[in-house]
Amino acid sequence: MKFLPLLSFALLASAQSKPSSSQVIAHAAYINPIGDPTAWSRMIASPSNKVGLLVANPNNGPDASVNADYATVITQTVGSGKKLLGYVRTGYLSLSADRFTTRSGSTTIDAWKTQIKGDIDLWYQLDPNISGIFFDECWNQCGSSNEFAQVYKDLSNYVKNKSPGAYTVANPGATIPQCYENAVDTLMSFEGSFDTYNNAYVANDWTSSTRNKVWHLVYNVPEDQVSKVAALAKQRGADLIGITNGNLPNPYNTLPSANYEQKFENAVSGGSLTAAAASRRSAKFRRLASWNL
Repeated sequence: MKFLPLLSFALLASAQSKPSSSQVIAHAAYINPIGDPTAWSRMIASPSNKVGLLVANPNNGPDASVNADYATVITQTVGSGKKLLGYVRTGYLSLSADRFTTRSGSTTIDAWKTQIKGDIDLWYQLDPNISGIFFDECWNQCGSSNEFAQVYKDLSNYVKNKSPGAYTVANPGATIPQCYENAVDTLMSFEGSFDTYNNAYVANDWTSSTRNKVWHLVYNVPEDQVSKVAALAKQRGADLIGITNGNLPNPYNTLPSANYEQKFENAVSGGSLTAAAASRRSAKFRRLASWNL
């Protein structure tokens, strides 16, 4: 969700989803507050029991220095009772076919971890009011000993130890195995178009017993289909749902009309988001860390 076209992953077999008991709106708010301050004002003014989470993305990650306009909307968003997460790119840890590199040109997992932690530190240095971190381009395979899932769990713990109560999300944009269930608070297991969501959706092959574990993000949704998509997401177990009529190459740099958003709010039952505390690493992964990561 950088935004770049999604990578093609091998899809897992579908599983019957447990319908969501509550549902809140989560916006990928990749909207410049200078270019469209009204969009931010509308999101901030929306009821926090319906619109629970926003993701800010100034520069495919944090800005290099304090941005007063972003600082203002972040403070106002959090003050309105919503969670505001800072965007951090993880590059699929250079494990995808694209072999994305860090800004320094490296493809090692250690280099990615260093860059990611640096971006987390910078977010909290520049905007200490943020509610947590959104890890984009999450690799969605376990590894032979769940070591890739452990990387994201360690990064989530890094955030939560830095800021107790912080909320974390990982986005592979596709199905993700159960080894990731406890890595972060929420997993975005679908990011794609309205047509794909209707006609080619593939579910995870496991069902979480934890609230707010699944987020679906659907773009290019016509206004008269908003309620249908929200209901379908609830049926598929998505406690967090994002819907927009925006389309590629960047569906998230505008906010739909007030009428569209009102229909969206009316379509969800509402709820709240609670972050898990940082977890302790198992002895097994403390041993693995010395040689495998």
